[in-house]
Amino acid sequence: MKYFSTFLLIIALITSGCDRPAPTGAAADEAAYRSCNVCHGATGLGNRGMQAPALVNLDDWYVERQLKSFKAGIRGRHAKDVYGMQMASQASLLSDDHAIDAVIRRINSFPDKAPLTIIQGDLGSGREKYTLHCSSCNGPEGSGNFEMNSPSLRGIDDWYLVRQYANFREGIRGSHEEDVYGQQMRPMGQLLSDEEMKDVAAWLLSLGIVERDNAPSGTGQD
Repeated sequence: MKYFSTFLLIIALITSGCDRPAPTGAAADEAAYRSCNVCHGATGLGNRGMQAPALVNLDDWYVERQLKSFKAGIRGRHAKDVYGMQMASQASLLSDDHAIDAVIRRINSFPDKAPLTIIQGDLGSGREKYTLHCSSCNGPEGSGNFEMNSPSLRGIDDWYLVRQYANFREGIRGSHEEDVYGQQMRPMGQLLSDEEMKDVAAWLLSLGIVERDNAPSGTGQD
């Protein structure tokens, strides 16, 4: 009888949370973001030591597209993309589009904040190179263009911009056959040297942040 009672107690402990209602609203968004917290921080400010960029300041439609690309294996599967592979693994934990939407809502609840300057560059050269090579898609002041699927570059970590540009140049990013927008960036990755891209990143960061373009999710820009 004692052993049977112990068995019943174990079953009760195991099943005690089974009928507990799932979190909703802000609590659900917080729960969905929890796997991002470890690297990107509790308020989305990133952690350079972990090579995790800030998530604040980003357009939500762009975050949605990237999370879906990581989850589908369109991004983060190249053998040299160490940090992309880590993100692909984390994105796989997001069960569906609702979970992705919850992560985006959580990020949008954080205040925007300009990142620290890491790269010292020639701002005049950066503006010149940006205007010549980047402004037609990403806007004259780097604020992006939703209609052209070009995200805002304002307020993104300068070191992260430089790394991603190098990834496009080397085919680490944008080489997947389904990465339509990444493929568009690949030839652009051949136009600037490392030093020139540092100048561009430094100039963009010097412009400060802009209001995020939080276009509705599910717009087909994926």
